[in-house]
Amino acid sequence: MTRKRVLCISYQFPPFAGTGVFRVLNFVEHLPDRGWDPVVLSVLPGHYERGTALDDGLCARVNGSARVHRTKCFQGIDAMLSLRGTFRGNATPASAGQGETAGTAPAGKGFWQGVKDAVTLAYRIPDKQVGWLPYALAEGVRICRHEKPELIYASGGPWTSFLIGLALKAHFHLPLVIDFRDPWMNNPYDELNVGFRRRVNRFLERWCLRRADAVIANTEPLRTLLADTAGSGNKCHTITNGYNETEYVGLKARASGTVPLVVTHVGNLYGKRTPDSFLQALTRLIDTGRLGVHEVAVRFIGHVDEARINNLIGSHPVSAMVTCVGVVPKNQALKMLFQSDIALLIQPDTRLQIPAKLFEYIRSQKPILAVCGEGATQELIEAHGLGVVADADDPEGMEGAILDVFRQARSAEGHVKKDYMAFEAGALTTQLAGVFDGVFQSSPQMKNG
Repeated sequence: MTRKRVLCISYQFPPFAGTGVFRVLNFVEHLPDRGWDPVVLSVLPGHYERGTALDDGLCARVNGSARVHRTKCFQGIDAMLSLRGTFRGNATPASAGQGETAGTAPAGKGFWQGVKDAVTLAYRIPDKQVGWLPYALAEGVRICRHEKPELIYASGGPWTSFLIGLALKAHFHLPLVIDFRDPWMNNPYDELNVGFRRRVNRFLERWCLRRADAVIANTEPLRTLLADTAGSGNKCHTITNGYNETEYVGLKARASGTVPLVVTHVGNLYGKRTPDSFLQALTRLIDTGRLGVHEVAVRFIGHVDEARINNLIGSHPVSAMVTCVGVVPKNQALKMLFQSDIALLIQPDTRLQIPAKLFEYIRSQKPILAVCGEGATQELIEAHGLGVVADADDPEGMEGAILDVFRQARSAEGHVKKDYMAFEAGALTTQLAGVFDGVFQSSPQMKNG
């Protein structure tokens, strides 16, 4: 096998501990076995945004599989807001209060809010990680000159990674593969993608899609959308997210027939991701006698709004069924998932996206209760017979879905071995290496001998 080298551009890389890191990490771990030696370009740990979760233990998975180059990143928004705070902190109480009437807003508040909003939007084109661009470009040039990769792979978001990849592609005439872990222009969680910034980002997305040699999406609906923008479906591919089998060694499933049935949600709940419709349906099932209080236990693992849950269920008997575990290490969360009967997924209003946790649920072989609308998540669950889909806006349908998934969990149907190996990291990396091989074989340097 002729070995080839790929430059992997990824802002999120260990010790970064967010969900987005695992897709690239899994690829980097498995690419050497498929003939591609990765060289990673990422960010120094001290230059991530303030409050970024880091896990040094993840770095152990990289040892030996890749050379990693790290650079600085100018966090523009943080710097500007700190400067704003310094100026405001220097104002004396007397001067700050001159000309103000008790109970009115400070005169400068509107101005500073306008400055903050303008700076925030300016530093979010294409995203707030744009401060990585000059440092990454300089290091990328050095890598391409000295390590001579045959191909460039860029993972986004942040979308700044794509711009770095395109610049290096143009300068060194190397093929470029861009990987969309999320939608760029149709992401329901990017509330600041509006106005002028949205127009610029739409142009940049189209430019990236048309200049890249291959495009990867992690869901089929997203691939279809990107193919329309790229003007070519042939260069667009779907490679889903997945799981790493090494994380599941030694995990044992809960004995069947154990009472109560344990329903577990793993991951943070925020924004539109709320358990309201699920918990309200549980209370109605108990009130109407279709479900006993002692038949079910519900666990939420991760960041959740406990006050919201308490206000929702109050002193209702369902409150005795619900436990908010909080944040735990990933290996402990997986162990608790395996010691459950049903995996709960809450993913509304994301037609193009599938949460990464779904693939961990698939590996656990637990029937899944998915609270989601129409789209990629629903299609995957129904296509593979992974569980039951419920609409948060359909109360009766939610009740029926809960009872259906409970019946699955109690029967042999809930423990049927699913075809989960298709989503294992090694199998997915084989698909990625196939894309790399195809792009490389079609590249100018191959055609020119």
